[in-house]
Amino acid sequence: MPESPGKLGAKVAWPRVLVDGGHGMVFGVLELSTANEVERTSTQLTVKKMRGRKFDNRPVKVRIHPGKGIIFQVPQSHKQRRSSTN
Repeated sequence: MPESPGKLGAKVAWPRVLVDGGHGMVFGVLELSTANEVERTSTQLTVKKMRGRKFDNRPVKVRIHPGKGIIFQVPQSHKQRRSSTN
């Protein structure tokens, strides 16, 4: 898979079909953005579209760890809501 540097310095590997023009093979759209808080900047991940799935479109704080990858910082209110529906 070809690699390219991401916005936050993480390497992103793209499947060959997407590099070669397979635009019809997109299953979802994710948005990685930054949010300015009182004394710091945080990174947020938001699911914009997901084909064939129900999803929560509220932004979730994430951080990128060099050895572990993306670490999700999900608030307790998100966890309780998901477990109460099962």
